[in-house]
This record gives sequence, structure tokens and C-alpha cells, in this order.
Amino acid sequence: MKKLLVILMVIMLVFTLVACGSNDPADNGDNGNPNQEDPVDPPDGNDNGDNGNDDGTVDNGNEDPVEDPAEPQIEDTIELEGMEEPITLMLYEDKDASFRTYVPSDFLAEKVSDLEHRFYANYVNKVEDVYMQLYFFPENTTEDELLNDADNQVSVLLKGMDPVEEDFRYYDWAIHELKSTDQPRTALVGKHGDTYFVMTLYYHGEYSEGFVPRANKIMEHFYWTDTSEYLMK
Repeated sequence: MKKLLVILMVIMLVFTLVACGSNDPADNGDNGNPNQEDPVDPPDGNDNGDNGNDDGTVDNGNEDPVEDPAEPQIEDTIELEGMEEPITLMLYEDKDASFRTYVPSDFLAEKVSDLEHRFYANYVNKVEDVYMQLYFFPENTTEDELLNDADNQVSVLLKGMDPVEEDFRYYDWAIHELKSTDQPRTALVGKHGDTYFVMTLYYHGEYSEGFVPRANKIMEHFYWTDTSEYLMK
């Protein structure tokens, strides 16, 4: 009886040792050492995150903006006989005089000299006596000389013209606005920096309705490139 009991105890001990051996921590499979991290792939040298470019460079967001060049042609509208009419305007610029503007496609723009530009009505043919003149005066010219010297160029341009009363002025940007007493002619004296200039509209009755709105578009789009501001603020 004692021998049988000893045999049973030996068998139970063997089963116990086998069961313990199956839980050996050295054999963990997917449940291995929790402190051991999976290896991490090294970063790709061309991976620049959200600021990366296709060429591998990094956009730091601090580059100076590049100013878009002026469009060579734009579309606008003018009012004729109470109706809005489409009009095409063409770019005209003089870098020496530091300005650019847009001119109706049925106008002919000419640079007469370094000081003078003309914008002629060109309805099928150039109309020689219907135009807008832009004239710049020498930088040292004073306002008193401009208006009171009978021998200077402005006296020739403004001959036969009278100042428009304040309440009846149309062009707010002009220092002086003058009109002819005997024909439809308007002169507008302005100043840019130290330089005075005059814009004069020459026309006659049959062209007034179509010419003036077109000439006004030249003023509306007139832009000083050296100060980045429009004539009509």
C-alpha cells in the first residue's frame, strides 16, 4: 500500500513539473518582453513634412511676395446715354515717368516727349483734335510760377480757361480744375511728389458724350508705380 502511494506521488510531481515548464518566460511568442520596442525605421532624408517641396527644399514661408505684372488688357464698362456699355482697355506705361494706366482700345496713345503724352480718339481713324494730353512740368517749378508766369508752358495750355468754382468741381484729385469759356475743354492740374502736371481734355460737341467717359477711364486707372498709389484715391 505504501508503494502504491509513493508511485502516485511521483506521478503527480512529474505532471506538476511538466505544467510549470510550459509557462517558461523565455518562450513568449507575441507576448514577449513588454519593455522591448519594435525597431523604428530611420527617417527618409526627402521627407520634409508639410513644408516640403517636390525638389526636396523646405518652404520657410518667409519669402518676399512677387508682384504680378500688370495685365496687358482688361475689361471695364462706361456709361453712354444712361446705359452701361462694355469697353476694352489696353495697358500703357512709361517707366521713366513712373506711371501706368489703361487706355480704351479705340484710343491711340502716343508719347510725344519725355514730358508729354497724348491719347487720341481713334474711331476708325485718328481724330487729331480730340485727345487727352498729359504734360509734366520740370521738378523745380513752383505753383506760383505754374499759374502766374505768362511765359511758361502752362499759360499756353490754360489760355482762355477759367477756374471752376469749388461746388461745381468734378475731379477731387486735382489741385485746380479749369474750363474753357468758348469750347468744351477741361484742364486738371495735379502734383505728384515735387512734380506738377496737367491733364487736358480737348474735344468738341459731337464727340463729348463718348470721349469724356473714355478719358475718365484713363484717369481712373492711372497708377504711380514709384509710390504704389492711384491718382484717384
